[in-house]
Amino acid sequence: MNNEKKHVEQVVSHIPLPACPEILIKIDELIASTSFDFGELSALIKKDVALSAGLIKLSNSPLYCLQKNASIPVALQMIGAQQVAYYARAFLLQSAVSQGASITRFWDSSWRVAEMSANIARLLYRQKADEIFTFGLFRDVGIAVLMNHYSNYKEILGLANNDPDNAFTEHENREYSVNHAQIGAFIAEDWHLPDYFVAAIQCHHTPDDVTKLPLSIPDSDRARELIAVAQLAEHAVQLSTGLSQTHEWSKLKGFCMDSLQLSEQETTALISAGIAA
Repeated sequence: MNNEKKHVEQVVSHIPLPACPEILIKIDELIASTSFDFGELSALIKKDVALSAGLIKLSNSPLYCLQKNASIPVALQMIGAQQVAYYARAFLLQSAVSQGASITRFWDSSWRVAEMSANIARLLYRQKADEIFTFGLFRDVGIAVLMNHYSNYKEILGLANNDPDNAFTEHENREYSVNHAQIGAFIAEDWHLPDYFVAAIQCHHTPDDVTKLPLSIPDSDRARELIAVAQLAEHAVQLSTGLSQTHEWSKLKGFCMDSLQLSEQETTALISAGIAA
């Protein structure tokens, strides 16, 4: 894996990647401070238009259902400081990788998967779903990066989406010697996300590879859960909207059911409940 990382570093050195924003570092430092204050956090977040807009959109979504046009202080109190640290990464990433109609459609699709991931996580675990929401929005960021950088990427993306047999990332590897999952993992690590989160992004099309990474058992299990919930969510979104159809569910259905310990009947019920939520 060290050789793979060195190879990815060499390839992505020629591809513009979103740098970790300074405001994110300040948010992390503030939340970790013993003198943490919501007012100071609110003032900091208000300085970034994209981050403020993302948190307001989230607070008005079915995930939190605050009153329409809730203020940043109200949204922060409802969402919670630790959760905001995750959501901030998602919204700042969306702002950092944004260019053209195709990228707008990409983020719209990613937002739907992120929301569905959060719905399914709450049904499964009955807990706040900040991490899985962020994973749903973050996991495919490499697609947006490659789309911005390579003029023929839409063609390669089409081939990957329509391949029922081979791993999605094989088409990207053949064309660019790197794939969107590797790029996403590289960005996630630079943006100070946990090792298991980085691993889940790196392996979300090849989940058996998680076992090849130097993760502890709890972290390995969590990486598998993130992959499985997001893949289940993507399938639910495709069923409910008919958009962005791929063959990934047929390839990864068994892995998802095993990782989440779901029967066929439970999986079908969970998908229906997630769509209805």
